[in-house]
Amino acid sequence: MFRRRIALFVAALTAVLAGPAPASAADPVPWTMAPCATAYLEGVAKDSGVGWFVLDGLAVPCEPTVAGSGIRVAVYRPDMTVGESTGYQVRLFKNAEPRRFGVAVIKPEPGEYGVCVLAGEMSRIACTRVVIAANRNTATSTLLDIDDPLVTKEVDAAPYSGDIYPPPPKGAPTPTCGTCF
Repeated sequence: MFRRRIALFVAALTAVLAGPAPASAADPVPWTMAPCATAYLEGVAKDSGVGWFVLDGLAVPCEPTVAGSGIRVAVYRPDMTVGESTGYQVRLFKNAEPRRFGVAVIKPEPGEYGVCVLAGEMSRIACTRVVIAANRNTATSTLLDIDDPLVTKEVDAAPYSGDIYPPPPKGAPTPTCGTCF
């Protein structure tokens, strides 16, 4: 009995000293795309904490609802053949209630972008056209048809990371995105 306790103590101490195992792309945070949802987009604004433009909106799950499900946001550039969705651009539903969200979507680089909320089988459910001004501080957004050529592309989707804001550049302090949730 005493030896077993010592062995358990040594195993626990080793685990604590070694720290948590790093997450990998093969070990994503478990979740699934909501099979059905609607989304209402409110616009974009620059978040001073991370320096990115954040898409604000409301997502509402619809039947059938699935536990641990959510939506994903994708960004489309006119010069790219696919849209992109990173691991921090996922938002989970806590229950069957509507969910307000803010998602960092675009670095402050002048240009035109399509941004869509996805559900189901990576289907676009709501989209907006975002134009970032040359001053890099302001942007306009206008609702965009989900079949607009700017966004009718496949999406390269990274595994869900569990994070809600973009990673900081190497060596930079960890940002806080006050409007990302």
